[in-house]
Amino acid sequence: MADTLAERIHASHLAPFAADLLAFARPAIRLDHAPLDAEPPLGTSRFGGLPDVPSGFRWPRRHRPLAFLVQLDLASLASFPAAAALPADGLLSFFYDATGQPWGGRASEQKAFRVFHFGATAALQRRHPPAGTSPELLLPASDAVASHLDTLPAELPIWSERFDALEREPTDAYLDEVQWPDVPAHQVLGYPRPIQRDLWGAESEPRSPWASLLELDSHPALGVSWGDAGKLHWLLPRDDLAAGRFDRVHGQLQCC
Repeated sequence: MADTLAERIHASHLAPFAADLLAFARPAIRLDHAPLDAEPPLGTSRFGGLPDVPSGFRWPRRHRPLAFLVQLDLASLASFPAAAALPADGLLSFFYDATGQPWGGRASEQKAFRVFHFGATAALQRRHPPAGTSPELLLPASDAVASHLDTLPAELPIWSERFDALEREPTDAYLDEVQWPDVPAHQVLGYPRPIQRDLWGAESEPRSPWASLLELDSHPALGVSWGDAGKLHWLLPRDDLAAGRFDRVHGQLQCC
């Protein structure tokens, strides 16, 4: 199996259009689960478990306390090309109403999708959720292992009269041979891979004003499914991302 996006394109029926497709490529950071052999140090990237937060942190809630999903040590991600759009350091932490699982279609439901950036100078402590919180909000802890990933728009971004000479329908070749296999995976930035493909152009438009801050898939290691094997998306206007205004994030749950 090809290991890079360029290799996938050159091995596909769309190989004659490799340069045109790669011009649309956008870097992302893939996140994979790995077992934790011991209690992780404060401030490291991690899925689930207990969050590391500053003293005085007010646990977010919408009808009930939100579930802590993942925290990202931004300094450890700084070497990845996609991280140029993120703060250089500190901790980025994501919460969601994993019990109610709202879609995010109403303005009132946006309180179910929260992101916090704690600066590098913040004194962190491992925090238990509020007393009486349902055990289902405590997701199993696992290491969040980062790797570079080149992404393309969800839909074929080019058209050519030369498509008529291809031995396979170009859209099918793009989805089956070029795009990464549709297996449970998590991703920071890059083009998202939504199920319903209506993320304000973030999935298809290179100049979309929206950045896909995080795409969190249903994954056995998380111990929870988003709807019917769906995905959570945290989107942020690029101007707000550049300014660090993570309180303006817009969340969506999508599933089949």
